[in-house]
Amino acid sequence: MAIQLTVRGIDPLLHESLKKAAGQQGLSVNKFIVHALKQAVGLNNGHPHISTVYDDLDWFINSTPLEDALAFNVMMAEHDQIDWEMWA
Repeated sequence: MAIQLTVRGIDPLLHESLKKAAGQQGLSVNKFIVHALKQAVGLNNGHPHISTVYDDLDWFINSTPLEDALAFNVMMAEHDQIDWEMWA
């Protein structure tokens, strides 16, 4: 069951900004505000315009020594070739 909420104190500039932002995302003002509120409290899943930022693998970035990364790229280069005879 959806609950209706009245928000007071919306000035004309904020209202126009909300309408513009909602229109840019192809949403009604109501849906835009609901999604903005969900994002503000961490309930942003399920909406294509709002992405979740994950940082659990940040430690892994640049953790491979450069020599190992170059060797891996050389080894994988042969897999970047298209075997046209196979696809003919």
